[in-house]
Amino acid sequence: MNRRNFIRNTMGLGFTPIFLNNSFIKAYNNLPAFNDFTCGDIQGRSLVFIDLFGGNDGINTVIPVQQSKYDLYAQNRPTIAIPRTGNVNGAILLDSTITESRQISLHPAMTGLKELYDNGKLNVVNGVGYLNNNKSHFAANSHWLSGGDSTPEFNKLNSGWIGRYLGSVYPSNIGGPTADFPDPLGLEFGANSSSFLFNTSEGSSASIILRSNPSTFYNQVAGLGVPLPTNYSPSHFKDEIEYINSIERSTNAFSERVTNVFNNGTNAVSYPDTVIANQLKTVVRMISGGSKTKIFLVHLTGFDNHTNQVVAGTPTTGIHANLLKLLSDAIKVFQSDLEALGLEDRVITSTYSEFGRSIDQNASSGTDHGGVNPMFIIGKGVKPGVTGNPIDLTKVVDRGCTDLQFDYRSIYATLLQDFLAVDDAVLAAALPPQFVENKTAVLNPTYVAPASCYSTFSALPIVLTDFTATPIGNEAVRINWSTSQETNTRDFVLERSNDAVNFTPIARIPAAGNSYGPQQYEWLDYDAAEGVNYYRLLQSDFDDKYEYFGPVRVTLRKTRITNIKSYPNPSVNEFTLSISSASRQKADIVIMDMEGHPLYKMPAQLTAGSNTFQFNHLQFRGTNQLLIAVRLENGKLETLKHLMQ
Repeated sequence: MNRRNFIRNTMGLGFTPIFLNNSFIKAYNNLPAFNDFTCGDIQGRSLVFIDLFGGNDGINTVIPVQQSKYDLYAQNRPTIAIPRTGNVNGAILLDSTITESRQISLHPAMTGLKELYDNGKLNVVNGVGYLNNNKSHFAANSHWLSGGDSTPEFNKLNSGWIGRYLGSVYPSNIGGPTADFPDPLGLEFGANSSSFLFNTSEGSSASIILRSNPSTFYNQVAGLGVPLPTNYSPSHFKDEIEYINSIERSTNAFSERVTNVFNNGTNAVSYPDTVIANQLKTVVRMISGGSKTKIFLVHLTGFDNHTNQVVAGTPTTGIHANLLKLLSDAIKVFQSDLEALGLEDRVITSTYSEFGRSIDQNASSGTDHGGVNPMFIIGKGVKPGVTGNPIDLTKVVDRGCTDLQFDYRSIYATLLQDFLAVDDAVLAAALPPQFVENKTAVLNPTYVAPASCYSTFSALPIVLTDFTATPIGNEAVRINWSTSQETNTRDFVLERSNDAVNFTPIARIPAAGNSYGPQQYEWLDYDAAEGVNYYRLLQSDFDDKYEYFGPVRVTLRKTRITNIKSYPNPSVNEFTLSISSASRQKADIVIMDMEGHPLYKMPAQLTAGSNTFQFNHLQFRGTNQLLIAVRLENGKLETLKHLMQ
């Protein structure tokens, strides 16, 4: 376990139907006619994410209504299918005004979400995921948290998409409070260790975990950290202690703020005494107490229902039904609390789960890992209605539904840019660049932030993790550098100097543009001078901003061929080529006519000292002048002219 993981794991406690872009929305009389929010209002907004860990069975959560679609659903789930809407204990018809082929219904346990829909505060997005979804809990969850997918480019990102967003807009707030932003950028509940969602490109976490009552959080962590002993000499161990103490000092500062904000906050309604409801209750109390935290993450686990998903004979009851009721009831009371406290305009909530379930049930009255899933987007600021069509259960690969209608990142892009108000550069830092222009409209237009209120990219355009120069033998220098993130980067210009003052460009290397994982760069300098060489990088963006890195220093002691000659020269019938080398090395010997046409070529392994090679004139008929070239393995070239009589 590395030190950052150690710290993370221990420190955190009457309407008219409207169709638009294949989506059904509802027009309500009580919505504002125009955007009357100030930029200050918009900058005070927050997002709440609800993690349904284990892979929620979206097929039993959002059920098709049209008879033919329902029949296919029920055929695949003979004993666990939810009764069709209109039957006893049947699914809840969400909206009868939609064309029947596009109608959906909710699991009968989700009365709370139905009420929110009727009040214009719910958008149901069908068929969400990513292409070729992974069915491993670990890998799939990592994709959703990192903003990745199954493609080679985005398969193993080393940071979270929220971490990249927060690190781009608030780089000085990562790891500690400031006077302008005294709150943690992220708060997480119901977890033992910080979610990868908050990992920044630098490897730190932008969140604090609250596992207990925030009113006592300060007392629990106050006093963390000990004075650094004065008798430590400079060492890696001392650096580790200083690092841990710096984190502990930040935790102390955050903890006092968290406790004060919680104690200043309130709730206006009563909540069920459930794990998920208590987490959301605390979120409201923190916001009402004055917290500026941008991202809240809560967790509801238990959705990996391979066995006994329902009670035999009553498919509307059982483990999954209980979880959906907990979720729906908690979200409903959470939204009521926000409304009562006048905070509804500030918060949007989104659910997610790492994957859906198989379209068919298994032999154990459960379901297995599947494909696409619905997402619920909740709040006063959402575009109310249904986005997309009921998923097509004829589109199946390996028992998982592949009816991908919306990439999950297109929804996140909307929430980031249109609700939290970030510019394109920030959006491109957080999510793959195609989603800057490819967003799924889930917000009411009156809540879409204008560009004049956007937060801009404040972090460095790249995170340089390594920059080194090392000799290759004694003839060349290898320059390597690595980045963990790049945003809008155009190129690197590598410069060399012999005095660390006057630098000369020696190479221009294209940069990655936008990347979210490690990038490796290398350049071999065969023209480095003997002695000390300095190298620095000039990194430029597409908007002509630039930044220097380095310099780094390297000493080169060159290996030379001390002598290359042929004798006798001129020669009669035959001659000898002699190469004196200061070290063992490979070489290529090429003999050409004076017009540069190759007549003879051979590889050679030179030893330290004298190396001789015999040649006969018969090998070179038709010419009496030869150009002999010896190229060493480092690219250095030595030549001589030889005459034959």
